Amino acid sequence: MTEGAEKPRLVSDPAMADGRWLTEVLQHAGVLGDAVVTRVERQRIGTGLVGQNVAFSLTYDRPAPDAPASVVGKFPSPEPQSRATAKALRLFEREVRFYQEIAGTVDVRIPACYLADIDLDTCDFVLLLEDLRPAVQGDQLAGCSLDEAMLAMDELAALHAPRWGDQTLANIEWLGQYDDAQSHAMIQSMYQGLWPSFVRQYGSSLTAGAPTLGEAFGASISDWRRSWTPPCCVTHGTTAWTT
Repeated sequence: MTEGAEKPRLVSDPAMADGRWLTEVLQHAGVLGDAVVTRVERQRIGTGLVGQNVAFSLTYDRPAPDAPASVVGKFPSPEPQSRATAKALRLFEREVRFYQEIAGTVDVRIPACYLADIDLDTCDFVLLLEDLRPAVQGDQLAGCSLDEAMLAMDELAALHAPRWGDQTLANIEWLGQYDDAQSHAMIQSMYQGLWPSFVRQYGSSLTAGAPTLGEAFGASISDWRRSWTPPCCVTHGTTAWTT
């Protein structure tokens, strides 16, 4: 980051992410120098269930060898129910705080982060990240190859190991610990409420015994959660501090 520079303003609507704002962000991140963004092209990417992911292709007024040709912005969903759900589960907060507080303490490979900011009162947020294309997101229905699975396991170890058993994680309030009876009951209720619609939509892709197994798991989630014991670590998901 540029020393002494004022933090860029929070823009949570991709339509408002214009050249002037992107110039402010990239200059503050120390990758743009005196160049200016003169043209911005937008493209929606990803599935965007609780947020909007937008790729920005950038044109500069002069050569800028350290500046990215494109970046990816993550913004809150404009749909009220999705936004309210994300706020209730603190999804946006955890992702922003990960880049602000945790990313530098683990070894998992992540995109460069040019800006991470959130307003907790409104749940407006923005993440401006390195564009990793042509890399693509995994497909949970199609599965993956053995080599891809091995790569994922290596990255999981790089996320978990650096802070394995780190008791100071318990002092980070926003990390989802969910270690009380009320949280267990809430998670079980959410799972059981969503499971029937999941089966209706994806049942044809499941193996013969999967619906029965999934229903039985839902009925025993609270017991499963109570069985967790230390050591704990940082994990990916809504539960970020767990065994």
